[in-house]
Amino acid sequence: MNTSSSKRLIYVLSTKRIEALTDGVFAIAMTLLVLSLEIPAIPEGAAAQVL
Repeated sequence: MNTSSSKRLIYVLSTKRIEALTDGVFAIAMTLLVLSLEIPAIPEGAAAQVL
């Protein structure tokens, strides 16, 4: 393997790691946002009208 292809391989691997880290942070943030949602109390007979 010559030096230019080895540098390209290192660059590709390093961007994949950053992408994976970003995806993980985004997933955790979205999970925390969803956990803070409150489900409204809708009476059983009024569900169709409310929706």
